[in-house]
Amino acid sequence: MSDGSGPAEETPICDASALAPFAAMQPELPAQLLATFTEDLAATMPKLARGIAEDDRQGVSEIVHRLKGAAGTVGARQLQEAARQLLAACRDPARPPLSAAWAAFQGAWERWQRFVDSSRTRAGG
Repeated sequence: MSDGSGPAEETPICDASALAPFAAMQPELPAQLLATFTEDLAATMPKLARGIAEDDRQGVSEIVHRLKGAAGTVGARQLQEAARQLLAACRDPARPPLSAAWAAFQGAWERWQRFVDSSRTRAGG
C-alpha cells in the first residue's frame, strides 16, 4: 500500500479457518483466544507507539515480530500483514520513516477492534 492506508481490501480481517482447530479441541477456545489476543494487543499499543516515536527499531521489531505470529495464530490476517510491513520497515537498512507502516498497522488495529466489537454484538456478549 503506497498510500499507507493498510493491507489490501481483499485480505480478510479474520480468517476463521485459523481458529477451526482450536474449536475442535474446545468450542469456547476461539472466543477466548480472540479476546486474549485483542486485550494483549490493546495493552501493547502504547509501548509500540513509544517505540515508534523514539525510533527504537530494535524494540519495535521485537514487539511486532511477536504480534505478527500471534495475529497469524488467531487468523487476524490484516493485522498480520500490517505487522509484516512494519517489521520490514524496521529492519530495512535504509531506515525509511516508519510513519506509513505504522499508520497501516494502526488502521488494521482499528478494523480489528471494530470486527471484534461487531462479533461480540452478534454473539450477544
